[in-house]
Amino acid sequence: MVREQREAEEKAARARKESNIAEQEKLAREAEERAAIDSLMATTRAALTLQDPALIEAATQTLAKGTEAFAALRMNRGIQQALAGRNIETV
Repeated sequence: MVREQREAEEKAARARKESNIAEQEKLAREAEERAAIDSLMATTRAALTLQDPALIEAATQTLAKGTEAFAALRMNRGIQQALAGRNIETV
């Protein structure tokens, strides 16, 4: 009985450790993505101060392309939250 309990605790501890590692990796990716978006936004703001239409357009397009994945992720989360617990036939 003690052996089984110890094995269960060790298994739970490994699962917590793996979960913590996965969460740390996710947070690191999110921080990198946020830094990239912040950089794109700073570039766009800098372009606006130059009042060069071509440069502003290029920076805006780069910002839009650089944030597509982020926007899609947010939209998907919103849809998931809106549909949580709902029957597909009622949607």
